[in-house]
Amino acid sequence: MTKLTIIRTLIAIGLGIFYTVGGAYMLLDSDGWLSFMVGRRIEGPLPFAHFIHDTGLAFIASAFGFLFFAARSNYWPAAAVAATFPALHAAMHAMAMIGG
Repeated sequence: MTKLTIIRTLIAIGLGIFYTVGGAYMLLDSDGWLSFMVGRRIEGPLPFAHFIHDTGLAFIASAFGFLFFAARSNYWPAAAVAATFPALHAAMHAMAMIGG
């Protein structure tokens, strides 16, 4: 195993764990996740919990792709597909920040 392969595997494992934890947090405690994100406790019913759950599932799906790639480094398409949602999600937030 080359040094580059080890680094790629460790990055894929790190991303897989990060996205699994974040997605699970969205699924298991939507109120807590949203409160953490906005920096204050959200009061009352959460009108868009379904949307938060959908996003959490998308992050968990991405996590599976990264972890699959970490287990079998010759399956690089799994990492490419896994990176699609987080990349598009980040691009959406970047566009929102610049007013697009």
